[in-house]
Amino acid sequence: MILLPLLLLFAVTVQHAAADCHPVCTWQCDSPTCLAVCRPICAPPACSITNCSLSAPPGCSSMSPVCWINCPSDECQETCPVCETLCAALPTSCMGAPAYCDVTCPELECSWSCHKPGNCPAPTCELQCDMPACATPSTASRVVVGVTATMLLLWLLLGVV
Repeated sequence: MILLPLLLLFAVTVQHAAADCHPVCTWQCDSPTCLAVCRPICAPPACSITNCSLSAPPGCSSMSPVCWINCPSDECQETCPVCETLCAALPTSCMGAPAYCDVTCPELECSWSCHKPGNCPAPTCELQCDMPACATPSTASRVVVGVTATMLLLWLLLGVV
């Protein structure tokens, strides 16, 4: 009569210990980094000819200056790009004395356009597993202690000890 509860206790102890005895495996990956490929983007320059003297030829003030944007190639991309507007020289009839004219350009507003690089290495991963239960004393000792305690209790009740 006492034997059946003791056998159940032994079965539960062994089953609980078996649930904790499977090694766990997880992926371990490195994290390579790459620089994004960025280029500055600016609104087109809106320059105009201004401040022509009264003696300038009539066509000087109505001309459209030929201008372009120049951005440094080694600029840090943590802040907005600092680009400048450059313009071709005006005809000498509009620039020489006494017909002085200026080219005026508003300040540029620029930002970065970035995309992923084409040659960034992929991460490398490796599956790492815990040591089996026989190599780690914590799991193996729980099984041995549970079985030993159950057997000792069984022997005491049966009067073997």
